[in-house]
Amino acid sequence: VTETDNGNAVAVSATDAGVVTIDTLAVEDSVTVTVTFDISTDTTGDVTNYAEISSADDDTDPDNVPPTDFDSTPDSDNQNTPGEENLDYVDDDLDSTDPDGNGTGDEDDHDGAVASIGALGSIGDRVWDDANGDGVQDDGETGIADVTVTLYDADGAEVATTTTDENGEYLFADVLPGVYSVGFDLTDLPNGYLISPQNAGSDDEADSDADPSTGETTRFTLDVGENDLSWDLGAFPTGEIGDFVWFDLNANGIQDAGETPLGDVTVELLDGNGRVLAETVTNAEGGYEFVGLAPGQYQVRFVAPDGFGFTMTDKGNDDTRDSDADRATGLTQIVTLAAGEIIDTLDAGLGSGSVLAAIEAAAAAQPAPTATPMPVQAQAATAVPTATPTATPVPQVEGAQQTPSLFPLQISKQVSVAIAAVGDTLVYTVNVTNPNSTPIDNVMILDVLSPKLDYVTASSTKGNTSYDGSTRTVRVDVGQMSVGETVVLTITAKINNGAVAPDRIDNTAQTMGDNVPSVNSNLVSTQLIPDQIPTTGELRADPSVLGQWIALGMLVVMLGAGVAFRKFFFGAEA
Repeated sequence: VTETDNGNAVAVSATDAGVVTIDTLAVEDSVTVTVTFDISTDTTGDVTNYAEISSADDDTDPDNVPPTDFDSTPDSDNQNTPGEENLDYVDDDLDSTDPDGNGTGDEDDHDGAVASIGALGSIGDRVWDDANGDGVQDDGETGIADVTVTLYDADGAEVATTTTDENGEYLFADVLPGVYSVGFDLTDLPNGYLISPQNAGSDDEADSDADPSTGETTRFTLDVGENDLSWDLGAFPTGEIGDFVWFDLNANGIQDAGETPLGDVTVELLDGNGRVLAETVTNAEGGYEFVGLAPGQYQVRFVAPDGFGFTMTDKGNDDTRDSDADRATGLTQIVTLAAGEIIDTLDAGLGSGSVLAAIEAAAAAQPAPTATPMPVQAQAATAVPTATPTATPVPQVEGAQQTPSLFPLQISKQVSVAIAAVGDTLVYTVNVTNPNSTPIDNVMILDVLSPKLDYVTASSTKGNTSYDGSTRTVRVDVGQMSVGETVVLTITAKINNGAVAPDRIDNTAQTMGDNVPSVNSNLVSTQLIPDQIPTTGELRADPSVLGQWIALGMLVVMLGAGVAFRKFFFGAEA
């Protein structure tokens, strides 16, 4: 009911028959009557409703009964049908087609309202366990039951609520045409699940439609009679990455019995592009973990505490017990994590500075010379006997776990030149043999070059050979050595300007493998001489220098280098 501008209130009442009575309607007043109908679900097509003036009493002329005319088109004869004896003050015709056959159509005011009633629609479909987390419903991926689903109208108001069945399916039936959205209650998903990527793939009926952060779809329009079963939600279990950091006492890159965990070591999680995603520290048991991870590529970086360094990588054949951290960067290999997968094999072994120095640090200590040599030209020679000065050996750490029933690998070393000058080339040959009656796995050969040498090249008859310039270490990852097998490593190096006569260059090699002790080779040495003899003035100024040259000449003769000695001093062979 509305009020007119003149402020006259109009009382309106209705009967069960749908007749609305207006008590008083003043001149120029108007009344709006709202009529609400419930339409049955099986109604289709156009439905027309009319409002018609059915009776009235003209109070402007109390003696005029019945009233003269009360519609909005006055008639002079107050009749709808000219000449009709029975005055039809209220016409029951609803349109101009004269359905009652009284000779004329409707005269007084009425309005017909037409409602087009179409079939009702439906909205649904499914919540599923997206096992691979790709946002597409694949064969074999099952539904998730008991997830609350809500239908919202265009204003975000709740229209209806339901839950998914045992197959993860849901349905809103008998839905009027309009604009809607669907919301999924993410708290009903299994613990630790994440939402699949939105709108993945090209099939709209097989993708996940909900926003991963809100669980609600975009708004969409439901047409008359449309059954839109394309609104789905995918969810997948999250994965984990972890495992362990330990003090690698013997620096062999394998978690041996008795080796202790390291706590408070910083560990970073990176994505496949090297961006840091998270950071944690190891607990008192050396463990760490990153949880709630989506499928994808990841990498772990360990940060070595002060005084520690990473030991050997990927040793042994048990990936759960080796060290995965790169010795230079602390980075593991990139791994691919599937939905719900737990990768607990990314470990790091850390060694103390002294142990690492013994394996890959720069040259061994140089003993003091016992005699002052005399100048000779460089020549090829056999190795200096191992009974002569010894280098500092690679230390064996107490408590290292070995298998007593296996013998150490046999290792020997030779050098091509026993007497040489700056700029000369040395060739080292290392022979390693397996004397055991069983193959030895993960054999490795290490050779740390003196700072007085520049590395040229290295090769091995088996395995992968590499050189680390920062530690001056030649390394051969041999792999498995069969029974009685021998591997030969050849190293070529050049004496640099850091070498000063009458010093000498000492060198040893080392080998190790699974369940056998580390063992050092014999020591080989090369005596350094100047590339020219001192002048007479230098000898005269310091008589001790002359004695040194005489002693060196004697050493050359004892080493069988007489030819080179004569050539150096006299310029020709005798």
